[in-house]
Amino acid sequence: MAKNFISEQFSAMCRDLTNLSSLIKRLPPRYAKVAAIPPTGKGMENEPVNKIVVTEQTGREALELAAHSYRDLHINPDYSQKSARRTVGVLWFSPSRIGVADEIAATVERINAAKAGIEEFIISTYPTRQERFEALRADCPGVMTLHLYRQIRCYTNGDIDSIRFTWQRKDSLKKPVKEELLQRIREELERSGPDYQLPLEQLIQKIASTPEALSPGAKGSKGSTGGKTSWPQGYSKPLPRQCP
Repeated sequence: MAKNFISEQFSAMCRDLTNLSSLIKRLPPRYAKVAAIPPTGKGMENEPVNKIVVTEQTGREALELAAHSYRDLHINPDYSQKSARRTVGVLWFSPSRIGVADEIAATVERINAAKAGIEEFIISTYPTRQERFEALRADCPGVMTLHLYRQIRCYTNGDIDSIRFTWQRKDSLKKPVKEELLQRIREELERSGPDYQLPLEQLIQKIASTPEALSPGAKGSKGSTGGKTSWPQGYSKPLPRQCP
């Protein structure tokens, strides 16, 4: 069953990705601007990045680049397998072409459902990272996991005022000072409502009983990655999202 489920979902997703590429390339956009972030070379994952240069594509070229990025699922021998390849941008189609626009939205919904279905099945079926890797390699040979799992964002009904692209600091791990971390959590506990008190108290107990050498990591910053900020209508604050 595992083999059938993964392979069937993957095959259906690939068919829909091909269909999506065909749809967006034949539908005239109201606006299209896309840029591929230069990929990380093989073995260059830990090298510092001092400058990032991107070439923006517009119009038909942007549609071609977006279509390519959606189908970019597999390992490229020239690029790192540890760093995802990313393309940022926006495609805006006229709602007057309602038939095709609805087909695009429905196709994206099926693609995202297949991606989420594979990810959920892999995580719930195989307990270890190695088992998950082997299962994906058996049914989706050569696929990069993050490329497979990441979703395509499709907004409809005119509920977006603006979309901005910025650079975010990439999350990494840094070793905190145990007592400082406990103090921060205790302060948060004092400000928290009843629903959060028990989880925070349990977290404090776990950290307090953890030897200093094994203290949990906390998010720090290292490197940069592309980010997107969406402004839905009626919201006073942006909703930041990492770009696929």
